[in-house]
Amino acid sequence: VLIWVAGPDGVYNFVNTTWVEYIGRPLDQKTQDWAGCIHPDDRTRYKQTYTAHLATRQPYRTEYRLLRHDGEYRWMLEDGKPLLSPDGTFTGYMGTAAEVHDQKLQAEELERRVAERTLALREANADLERSNEELRQYAYVASHDLQEPLRKIVTFSKRLAQTNADALTGPGKEYLGKIIGSAQRMTRLIDELLNFSRTVRQSQKFERTDLNAVLRDVLQDFDLIIPEKEGTIDVGELPIIEAMPLQMSQLFHNLLSNALKFVAPERA
Repeated sequence: VLIWVAGPDGVYNFVNTTWVEYIGRPLDQKTQDWAGCIHPDDRTRYKQTYTAHLATRQPYRTEYRLLRHDGEYRWMLEDGKPLLSPDGTFTGYMGTAAEVHDQKLQAEELERRVAERTLALREANADLERSNEELRQYAYVASHDLQEPLRKIVTFSKRLAQTNADALTGPGKEYLGKIIGSAQRMTRLIDELLNFSRTVRQSQKFERTDLNAVLRDVLQDFDLIIPEKEGTIDVGELPIIEAMPLQMSQLFHNLLSNALKFVAPERA
């Protein structure tokens, strides 16, 4: 720690041995121009800080680069405190300066890395937002394009059921009914997906959703695989909750799909 003492006029009248060894010159050679050892970029700011606090007799803390005896500038942290006699008379200043060069460089390097990471994160977020926007547009276009063929499936299936009902066997009528029901459910899902893609940028608005009805629709999608897997679905009374129906449908669909998929072949 470099220690110095100055009189009321701000001129140094004492420095410790560490100060002399660090600067590389005795005090009598640097009394009037000791600030010349401060880096030119920091010198004016330091002098302004020192002079201002000397005039108001207030303590201060400042950082600057000081020329070491080997010709290298090193960052210093200096604290200056006013000295008062027992009767309160201002007698000068005492200052202590400690080298914080390594800590300063480490802090600057950390700030640089944080700035780089922050920039990279912003760029990643921008890329993600662009990707999400493309996905939203794709979902909207794909859903919109699926509506027309589904309408045709429903329309012609109903016409087939009306005009050729007598020609259909019992299983044929059952299969046709499943086709119509599945197409109608798919139409509802596409409508919900379109609504979701339109409102995804807005705050999500929940609505009263009957989970029993949602699950009934989802179970119809598994009416072939459940017998194949010898599965049994036990459903209790489910509540009506505030939710997004499409997401609840996806939830039940994923749960049932995984349950039926990841089962040992020899187990029901």
